[in-house]
Amino acid sequence: MNPSFLIGMRVAVVLLGLMPIPMFAFDVKEATDQLAQSLAEDIQRQRLRAQREDAEEARRAKLPDLSQFGTPVDRPRAARPHRSMDCTTIDMGGNSATHCD
Repeated sequence: MNPSFLIGMRVAVVLLGLMPIPMFAFDVKEATDQLAQSLAEDIQRQRLRAQREDAEEARRAKLPDLSQFGTPVDRPRAARPHRSMDCTTIDMGGNSATHCD
């Protein structure tokens, strides 16, 4: 092969290697900052959740002990409406409406 062609190819490869490739660039500092911010937000949420749980536990501890009076009764359930359906019976004399249960 022509030696000048090989030298030209080597120069082209070196120049292409020195050019930055913007679409494949990865900013480590930005990714680290985003990760740190995400972790800080998660930790803050966990702290708030723990504070709420502690406050609820303290509130329950302040309630009087009613265990000597027995166990609490469940709330009575709402009465269910009586289910019924309307029926139509067909006689030889015509239609007549009846109330069916």
